[in-house]
Amino acid sequence: MPALESMVYGTPVAMSDIPVFHEVAGSAALYFDQDKSESIADAWQKILSSKELQQKLADGGHKKAASYNWHTVAASLYNRIIQTLNDKKRV
Repeated sequence: MPALESMVYGTPVAMSDIPVFHEVAGSAALYFDQDKSESIADAWQKILSSKELQQKLADGGHKKAASYNWHTVAASLYNRIIQTLNDKKRV
């Protein structure tokens, strides 16, 4: 959710290169290997040194964030938490 919040405000987003983040941000973020500090630094260097990339990520972020309905996202998260708790009770 912090990535979506950033996108709403037009902030370029860089995040870990894991499937769930790709699912959320798609092409509206720049991805890095969270286990390699060089990868993280490289991603941010690319963003900070390119106004064009900043604008591309900001525009893409606005569009991606607009595709989410906060009520639906919150309800989905709530339901997943409840399901996880119920699954743990059964074990």
